[in-house]
Amino acid sequence: MTKEWDFKISSGLKDIIGKELITNDRIAIFELIKNSYDANAKKVTTVFQNIKEPRKTNPSKILIIDDGDGMSETDLKEKWLFVGYSDKKYFEQELKKDYRQKIKNNRFFAGAKGVGRFSCDRLGSKLKIYTKKDNESKIHYLEVDWTKFEEDQKKEFQTIEVHYSTLDKVDIENYQIKEFSKGTILEISSLNDKWDKIKLLELKKYLQRLINPSSGEEEQEFKINLEAKEYLEDDKKVKKDEEYNLVNGPVKNVVFEKLDIKTTQIKSSISDGKIKTELIDKGKFIFSLEEKNEYPDLDNININLFYLSQAAKNAFTRLMGVEPKNYGSIFLYKNKFRIHPYGDEGDDWLDLEKRNGQGYARYLANRELMGRIELNGSQ
Repeated sequence: MTKEWDFKISSGLKDIIGKELITNDRIAIFELIKNSYDANAKKVTTVFQNIKEPRKTNPSKILIIDDGDGMSETDLKEKWLFVGYSDKKYFEQELKKDYRQKIKNNRFFAGAKGVGRFSCDRLGSKLKIYTKKDNESKIHYLEVDWTKFEEDQKKEFQTIEVHYSTLDKVDIENYQIKEFSKGTILEISSLNDKWDKIKLLELKKYLQRLINPSSGEEEQEFKINLEAKEYLEDDKKVKKDEEYNLVNGPVKNVVFEKLDIKTTQIKSSISDGKIKTELIDKGKFIFSLEEKNEYPDLDNININLFYLSQAAKNAFTRLMGVEPKNYGSIFLYKNKFRIHPYGDEGDDWLDLEKRNGQGYARYLANRELMGRIELNGSQ
């Protein structure tokens, strides 16, 4: 006798793909920022409220506010509440059918697995979503209490209810939204961890390294702002040459080139069947080389490397407020966003330290290099 059974999904899945997969608060916020990017936002603001002295009548909150495409009722129900669903997979399938037309008016997606939304649970146990598409008159409102998924793991995931309604305006306590024609606002409360000035500055530095710092126009179309008004007075005391100690303001894409540190630089690009390489020393062009690309699977790649002499290390520390060895080495980016853990302190993903040990005078180590490798497209 043959029987056909269905899988059942425990409500405990929420923790597995949320708190246990997204290992810290900084990654959680970045995942939500990537969602804003994927929604074609030009600007996203991360707001921290009442984090110095939270009270029951005035609790701590995190707001993620973007001006992206927003979501319809159908989007919320069929996509946001559909665990594991990702538009990226559908987008890449369509891209294969008509590459040039699709890429013309679309960003490549930064998110991949359809679980970034569970970053909200990592940050706090209560979530309110306000979202609106440009051609709609009503604001869609969704309220999620993540603690309900933790009450009984024998309950099936899809049986836990969330509350949906429509609103005429966004009503967030102690925060005014002047205009909300389209986009998404995440209001996260009952925060799981404390946020102080040190943690906010660490977040800002973390976000700086996560966005591809290439200087083209397209990269400037997406801006990230950090807002914590409780630290505005502290920011006024920061010296001009110590901007890295500012809590409030834009997260600037730190480009090594723009720091104007005079050192040796190698630039290389792989595209259209060719590998082009330039050598620049202290701002002066030395030579260039163009070769046939004998590796057909490598395409649409840019590489930018800087040699860190002791003078360059000292200049970097003075300008950035952190030593290069604690900042990272050679970062890997795909479609403008950094891929972890490549380039982190202590991560020798290119085996540079290993090779340096084989010939100290012949090879460079991680501590002597800084730069990025950029992969673009659907590869």
